[in-house]
Amino acid sequence: WMFDKLINIERKYGVKSTFFFLNESYKFNISSPLSWKYSLGYYDINERKIKRVIKELVDGNWEIGLHGSIKSCEDENLLKVEKEGLEKISGQRIEGIRHHFLRYKYSDSWKVHKKLGFSYDASLGLKNNIGFPKGRLYPIVIPIFNFCIIPLTIMDCYLFDKFDNDLEKIWDACLDIINESEKNSALLSVL
Repeated sequence: WMFDKLINIERKYGVKSTFFFLNESYKFNISSPLSWKYSLGYYDINERKIKRVIKELVDGNWEIGLHGSIKSCEDENLLKVEKEGLEKISGQRIEGIRHHFLRYKYSDSWKVHKKLGFSYDASLGLKNNIGFPKGRLYPIVIPIFNFCIIPLTIMDCYLFDKFDNDLEKIWDACLDIINESEKNSALLSVL
């Protein structure tokens, strides 16, 4: 539970992130180890504590986005339910989405996202590396649909796995990407 710490850091530097909230509906099944990964340890978006932090973030002008569940990237109706549920809690329109485990169908997802009222998707990223996916240094803008795809440049779990939680190596890898981003005036997106 790091919301207070993150908010204080962002206030100190005058920046604001997007907080993507997950409404995972994958059911736990003791005989299915796959379900353990997707269902254990997740929060219930309708818990009072979660609702309170969402409202605090909204009141502080942080953006709230939808962290699409493991199945919603393949189920338009489920994605709609997740979006509407988060909109009800936040009291505002949800503009951005990032899918769980970067489950993204490059050719199709953005069409569904636009149809459901999203303005951007931040799911295009590398699962087993850091850097600019497919060399994408900038957001992909689809003007005819007024929609944007924001490439994810650095994903935390990859770094911690690759470098066995060695913070110095992790920082060095991030610094390389930061320098490349600055050199190319690229957008750097961090998870």
